[in-house]
Amino acid sequence: MVRRSAAVLAATLILLAAAPDAQANMIIRFEKEVVENIRDGNAQGLTAYLLGGGNPAATDNDGQPLLVVATRANRLDMIETLLHHGARPDAVDRLGNTALYWAAEAGHAHIVERLLTAGAKTDNQNRQGVTPLMAAARDGQVAVVRQLVTAGADPRLSDYTGRDAFGWAGGPQGNRVTAELNKAK
Repeated sequence: MVRRSAAVLAATLILLAAAPDAQANMIIRFEKEVVENIRDGNAQGLTAYLLGGGNPAATDNDGQPLLVVATRANRLDMIETLLHHGARPDAVDRLGNTALYWAAEAGHAHIVERLLTAGAKTDNQNRQGVTPLMAAARDGQVAVVRQLVTAGADPRLSDYTGRDAFGWAGGPQGNRVTAELNKAK
């Protein structure tokens, strides 16, 4: 029995080594399915992926962690499931953006709150040095700026151009954003 299992394993490894494109295509199709489950809000599909040994820290073809995919899709239920199964709240995409960055930029206060509760760091900077607070300030997300400042985000951190959150505050909500930034400790 052991000899037969070893032979099957050896044959499988040879086939996989001989056909790396087939293996890659298999992974891409499966990854595409889990990403579609997240975007479509298919909780059963996501749960089946995770309970079947799927990695909650996996990334899509664009290098976005599944938590970032769920955040960008505004799917709090999917975020809850991923966090429950061990997704890291500070995982970054290829540009260095976290789920908190994307939630802050979009003004999804409910997701910002959940990510902060899960331990997301407020001052992670992406590759350009932009923090979630800067993204929220830039887009006039007053409620999110308030949340991040209350959670301890530093409005004086600067990006690679030297701008801080005050420098990013603008648009029609600029004065309100600046007022919230001034409340930082």
